[in-house]
Amino acid sequence: MEASANPDALVAYHASFDKNLEITGSTHGWGPVGLGADRWGAARVQPVLVGTLVVDISDARTKAIVWRSLASSDIRPTDKPESRDKKIAKATEKMFKNYPPKP
Repeated sequence: MEASANPDALVAYHASFDKNLEITGSTHGWGPVGLGADRWGAARVQPVLVGTLVVDISDARTKAIVWRSLASSDIRPTDKPESRDKKIAKATEKMFKNYPPKP
């Protein structure tokens, strides 16, 4: 920002990536649950990468945050760059859907 700039608002963004676990499972069997029914199941656990984007808009004079939005999504290493770009654009559009905030 130039020294002569006198903005009304400041925009900051924070991006982070974290590993999480995705657990999927199913159960199969016969008879009522809890009454000695014959049941079996399987679960699959796989690591997933989760990306999070936070956008803060602050009052330049007071430095107080006046609006914040957050979006997060699984990031698949197998996704093509075009697919990732679309996912980011959709998340960003959703983040700003309620901006400016209503009084």
